[in-house]
Amino acid sequence: MANHLLEWIKHPVLTSTIVPDSKRLSRLIIKMADISDADAVVELGPGSGGFTELILQNIPKKTKFFALEINPRFVKHTKKRCPGALVYEDNALNLKSYLKEHRLKHCDCIISGLPFTILSYELQEQLLKTIREALSPGGRFLTYTYVHRMNSKGNKRLRQLFEKHFDKLETSPIVWKNVPPAYVYCARKK
Repeated sequence: MANHLLEWIKHPVLTSTIVPDSKRLSRLIIKMADISDADAVVELGPGSGGFTELILQNIPKKTKFFALEINPRFVKHTKKRCPGALVYEDNALNLKSYLKEHRLKHCDCIISGLPFTILSYELQEQLLKTIREALSPGGRFLTYTYVHRMNSKGNKRLRQLFEKHFDKLETSPIVWKNVPPAYVYCARKK
């Protein structure tokens, strides 16, 4: 928790919360992601590695996996928590260059811990365009937001951009046992 609080104080826009997300939220995202037969999975903004840990436990050994995290402290923490994870210190907008580096044209699933609802419209647009282009047909993009941001301008813009860039959007029930309570978006590409 100390890492999240310190990073939130230093970089509130880059760190979405002062505490790591709950196991319940992590398990819900992994369940909705349906990565048990994925060939390639990418994580954007792993933070302290809670989702990363579950991704590694739920993907087949043959699945290619890597994560992009902009915060060097979180990169270090995730690598320590998940020694088998390949975590790059870089911006999520550079996703396609890492796919190319791994000899991948696309990936099946992208799981994100990025604080989308507090990002500018331009950055939301750039990220969702990059994510859509990186996904294979039938690919899934999962992210989450907090209940207190449900009616925010950032969340309303995000939902509009999902409609623009993706073919289907599913919203999970609220995970009340998360601090703060959260819910998951699962966007699909045809």
